Amino acid sequence: MQPTDGTTPSVSVVMCTYNGARYLDEQMDSVLAQDYPLLEVIVQDDGSSDDTIDILHRYARRDRRVHVFRNERRLGFNRNFHTAMLRARGDLIAIADQDDIWFPQKVRRQVEAIGTCDLCFSAYFRDATFSNHLSCKVCPAGRLEDLLFTNVIPGHTMLVRRSFVGHETAWNDDFYYDWWFLLMAHMGGGVARVDEALNWHRPHEASAIARLRQQRGGTRREAHASWHPYVFGWLDLARLRHEKRWQQFYRSLLTIIPAEKQPVAHALCAALLGRGGGTLRLCCLCLRHRRLVYPSKGEPDWKNRLRAFCYPAIYAYGNTTFRK
Repeated sequence: MQPTDGTTPSVSVVMCTYNGARYLDEQMDSVLAQDYPLLEVIVQDDGSSDDTIDILHRYARRDRRVHVFRNERRLGFNRNFHTAMLRARGDLIAIADQDDIWFPQKVRRQVEAIGTCDLCFSAYFRDATFSNHLSCKVCPAGRLEDLLFTNVIPGHTMLVRRSFVGHETAWNDDFYYDWWFLLMAHMGGGVARVDEALNWHRPHEASAIARLRQQRGGTRREAHASWHPYVFGWLDLARLRHEKRWQQFYRSLLTIIPAEKQPVAHALCAALLGRGGGTLRLCCLCLRHRRLVYPSKGEPDWKNRLRAFCYPAIYAYGNTTFRK
């Protein structure tokens, strides 16, 4: 079914694949079962050596909305998504990973919520075995100040405007595309959120993000004790400040984020670079603006204040995001 109402936004689904045969049928079935009419489902493969392409062609033969492309050379997931999204013709683009499961209302609820914003994200379930329990629900705040430190909002939760994706500033291939999307959308038309979990994200060792973290020196390490990040995180923070990619990331943001409109975010970027007081100023900013940076988890106020002050160390502990 295709949209017939001229006021109804058309939606393209863009999925990127690489050796995803194991879970691909479940994801494709859930995408094609959406209760909102889809203009097209674009799937771009990055040189799979398993049965991924055969599975995709089978779906393309069944459903004329499915269009399959294959890269002549490996691009990596960032460039793969970049070039795949530029193929989309819809007003809005729903981003899909190869190994998740969408709930039938996902696209519809996000189309209803996006309004005039450039990007809409939703809560999601994250568990190795889907249980539909609130214990595995992830519902990020998505505030700009929080996103300066880390991102737990994956691309598979996002609906974005094609006009936004077409802007050169929306892309920075040196960093995770979904993290950069969120930051740039905050600088543009804004970000909308749906608190309802609209898909199930399946974490596993063969996922694209897991492979990338392994290439960068292993996954983010778990603390051997709850106090370790408060002690050893400061050493990691000092190391991160010498990483070239760290410097590139925050210098770029410092030039993009306007001090007059986003004073807290601008000041945080400067402090993350070690300017204007360095680590102490950064910790004081996190404490003063803890409701933006590190919201309360319902624990005693003294504990929330301590965590907010030490958040730069907690964030830096075992962080491999900025390694090549």
